[in-house]
Amino acid sequence: IIGALISPLASTATRAKKAKPLCSYDYKIPSMGTVFEIQMVDTCGQGHKELNLELKATLDEWEREFSLYQTHSPIQVLNQTKRLNSITPEFREGVETSIEAYQRTEGKFNILVAPVLALVRSSFKETKEPPKSEQIDRLRPALKIDNITIKENSVELRQSDAQLTLDGIVKGIAVDKIAD
Repeated sequence: IIGALISPLASTATRAKKAKPLCSYDYKIPSMGTVFEIQMVDTCGQGHKELNLELKATLDEWEREFSLYQTHSPIQVLNQTKRLNSITPEFREGVETSIEAYQRTEGKFNILVAPVLALVRSSFKETKEPPKSEQIDRLRPALKIDNITIKENSVELRQSDAQLTLDGIVKGIAVDKIAD
């Protein structure tokens, strides 16, 4: 009986001696106008250069897709031409997830607010005051989620004033993708 008790204890002690210490690795990757902070715990001395480069490449891809500051990004093309004939699965996911969020929040989460944001910015720049309620009211038709038509490989904005901004939702989706 004593031998049976000593044997498991000895193997536990042997395993403890062989275990390498764990270290926390913090990575900060600037993308999409923010900084994605990634923390991983792994065996000390492990480099994650390849993984870090892969994560950066993924975020760069998402930024190219959804940047409102790059003139030829798909979202900019859609906002300018009101139609995007070839969308990626990521673009489709961003729009569909946003439409679901709009429905769940009864319209409080709305990816069509870009014209309102532009109006607010220009009003404060020109008059140092918020826009008049009549100005905002004129934009209400552009805020209806029905203005977005998404098909298998395309998306269209049916209202001429409608513009998408997927900043918030896409950053959240990107966080989920990075975590995966």
